[in-house]
Amino acid sequence: VYDLDCFPKAIVTYEHLVDPKTGPAELTRIARVLKGKPGMDGVVGPDAVSCVWDQTWKQAKLPFNNNRDKGGRGAEEYKFTETQMEKMIDKLEFMIFKYSTGYNWEGHPLAMDLVSSLTMYVDEMASELEEMQNT
Repeated sequence: VYDLDCFPKAIVTYEHLVDPKTGPAELTRIARVLKGKPGMDGVVGPDAVSCVWDQTWKQAKLPFNNNRDKGGRGAEEYKFTETQMEKMIDKLEFMIFKYSTGYNWEGHPLAMDLVSSLTMYVDEMASELEEMQNT
């Protein structure tokens, strides 16, 4: 029987993980969560995280492939309708409200990280929606 703790330990975004400015810090968050857990004996220490990030992202063979479908359509080929974009933005805004004012979450550091990430996505999607509406 597993003793599971289902409370979040860190908020990590792919966009921050692959960004040279924020990537090492984002990888450090992952390493902190995994360090000391059963089966995670090989997690590197904080001094090595930047090196691991550098070798993983900066030194990756080119062309770098963010398309994980390997042979599927590229991300730029997936299109949403205006209605779909509006519904996704509405849901993200609901989540932002929930985690910035909710009973158990208001002022919680992880909730604040989540709100920041969700806000980043809303801003990006709102910009895309505006482009769609202007074409």
